Amino acid sequence: MNRKIIGILGLVGLVLTGCAAPEVETEQTMMGSYSSDEIMQDNGRKIEKHFQNEGEDGVLDINAVVDIPDISLKEGVIQSKEWDISMLENVLCPGTDMILEQNSQSDYTRYIGGAAYNDLDYDIYFEISKLDNLLTYCNYKLDDYFVNEEFELVKETEWTESEQNFVKKMEENSLDLYSKLGIEAEVANTDLTVSNEKQYCSVKMLRTLDGCSWLDAGGEPVCDTIQIAEPGINVLSVAEQYTTKDVKEASVLSIDEIMQIIDDGVKNGNIHTYIMEEKGFDYTIQSIRMGYMTQIEDGAMHFFPVWYFQCKLGEKGITLLALDARNGAVIYMG
Repeated sequence: MNRKIIGILGLVGLVLTGCAAPEVETEQTMMGSYSSDEIMQDNGRKIEKHFQNEGEDGVLDINAVVDIPDISLKEGVIQSKEWDISMLENVLCPGTDMILEQNSQSDYTRYIGGAAYNDLDYDIYFEISKLDNLLTYCNYKLDDYFVNEEFELVKETEWTESEQNFVKKMEENSLDLYSKLGIEAEVANTDLTVSNEKQYCSVKMLRTLDGCSWLDAGGEPVCDTIQIAEPGINVLSVAEQYTTKDVKEASVLSIDEIMQIIDDGVKNGNIHTYIMEEKGFDYTIQSIRMGYMTQIEDGAMHFFPVWYFQCKLGEKGITLLALDARNGAVIYMG
């Protein structure tokens, strides 16, 4: 049995450092031989399976549709990329002279600008974490607009046509911002908050590679958040940038081969089972997707495709299991 050390993809974003997540017992049982085109035949396929180790109460039930992005799945090395300060100034703070804050803390570098605000001598800033290269931006000038006790979250099913158009525009503005920052992402979901004549959106941006989700060490898709309205952006939190090298097409296992690995893993105790609806929580897997995760090999951070399996907590997907799509090794178990 092999152990693999999984690199953390992010706290709120990608963390391409030498940190490692808790070790997971893995078992490589076969090598993938299918191309991205070949596994696409299973996209949209309904999978219904019941896995259980004889004599045990726990089960692993699957009632899900397979969701495979129509892309060429890849593997390679991923590296952190330094932020271009001049570009950040032009994109985030146009028309504002930004200067390096002299008393920046040891764990971040901060650039400040604008007029005095409360007890600060600036009203806009962006900072870059020295730990994980996370970018944070804040415009205090818009606090009076965004900070309001009367703001209420509006359910999507209750959005008016005008509110739908507003959300669409804010999502388009968010995508445009990411394009200018040189970051690949797509809109995951958006919350709308309103108060009288004011309204703003909290846009969750899903980080992707060729349209395929990045997953963090906990098996969850990596997302950034933007608070945005007509006046502009109040708060922005963006995971680090990255570059890839030594990229090649990955050969992967089919979903039928993955099902066999899960069956064997449950029977030999290497894959968790669950007491269904324990404490009101339904552990039935309702989503099977392809994503990317990372691991440290030979001192470098490698990325590779994974099959990941999610149950539902309300409307939120919770990852219970992620398997290396190349060989079936268990990368994450919830």
